Amino acid sequence: MLVVVIIVGFVLAIAAPTIYATLKSATLSNAVNQVSSYLAMARSMAMRDNKDMAVVFFATDDETIEYRVLQLDPEEGIELVLVEDRPVEVLHPDVRMVGPNFDGDKDDEWLSPDQNWLAVWFAPDGTTRTSAANGDGDMRFDEDRSGTGEIHERVIPVPFLALYDQREFEATGRPDAERDDWVNDSDDTWVVQVLMFNRYTGVLMASP
Repeated sequence: MLVVVIIVGFVLAIAAPTIYATLKSATLSNAVNQVSSYLAMARSMAMRDNKDMAVVFFATDDETIEYRVLQLDPEEGIELVLVEDRPVEVLHPDVRMVGPNFDGDKDDEWLSPDQNWLAVWFAPDGTTRTSAANGDGDMRFDEDRSGTGEIHERVIPVPFLALYDQREFEATGRPDAERDDWVNDSDDTWVVQVLMFNRYTGVLMASP
């Protein structure tokens, strides 16, 4: 019996890192699948209804990342209005999200939803957009449908998103200021996954 216990303990010791990595991979993969399905739904709605739709990602007061599909009001340009029958979804607490900051000083800077609300914007033909026809890219969220045009939150359209395992970043011991470099340098898909869209069709493509 003692020999059996020793053998089992030895096998578990060897397998533990693999099991742990698999669980982490599953957490990120499930989050990516959840977000991907929601984005595909919004794209289908845009083409079905012949309207611009946006999936907006935002952080709550407790730093939870939530997201919902919003319709762009054609009479108000790029003002966002609620789609009442579409629920708010919540990102797994161990997974964080960032989008590219094209207004920054460097090409490899990222924005998170707790800095600015981020949006993936689908045109009626299913393609993604980052600005209106007039070049305006500063979306407004009309939360109460007041029509006032006041900016509830600045919503920045992004052409792609990166989801990453927050636990892996914290395990590095690096400060938050180095998050961008860590995301850019990571080549492990179970740590960071990028959601990109075909520029001609808007179809979601696999992480490179």
